[in-house]
Amino acid sequence: MKDRIRRALSGTAADDPLPPTLPQEPGPSNLLERFITEVEAVGAVVHRGPAQQILAEIFGAEVVEAAVGADRPLDRGVSEPPLAITRPHYLIADSGTAVEIYREGSERNASVLAAAHVMLASEATLVPDLASFYGLYQPEPNQPELAVFVTGPSRTADIEQTLVLGAHGPRELHIIFDEA
Repeated sequence: MKDRIRRALSGTAADDPLPPTLPQEPGPSNLLERFITEVEAVGAVVHRGPAQQILAEIFGAEVVEAAVGADRPLDRGVSEPPLAITRPHYLIADSGTAVEIYREGSERNASVLAAAHVMLASEATLVPDLASFYGLYQPEPNQPELAVFVTGPSRTADIEQTLVLGAHGPRELHIIFDEA
């Protein structure tokens, strides 16, 4: 190790092989498969089909009707709404991360305070990686924005490494690709 560092500092060529070339960027269908694999690995549940039908089956019509979201204000008297429904602006395939952009006047706390969070997603918002997201993301000038990166349901662990879901946010994350 020391020899390799010395060679690098002295400017002489190292005999270390070149790193392998990066794989080619996957096509859209592979991006979706990669996103689903990654987001399910961190505990989210992915659904494909008619969003209203899926929502009613999982949560019931009354809960869906009372859901909060970016365009549905929170009832300040309710400490934990049962359900938040949002639409992510970007989905990052290689980490299973959804990015929500909140602008002034939108309800940015909804997805953090709810017991369950549902994202109504579109395959058109998929990007391969974080670098691609930053290459596309253009904040509006002079407009306050907040980008929230969501990778799975909320989780934390104590010093004894006991995993706790929902300590700092939703215990459930459902992502629906509406194919209706």
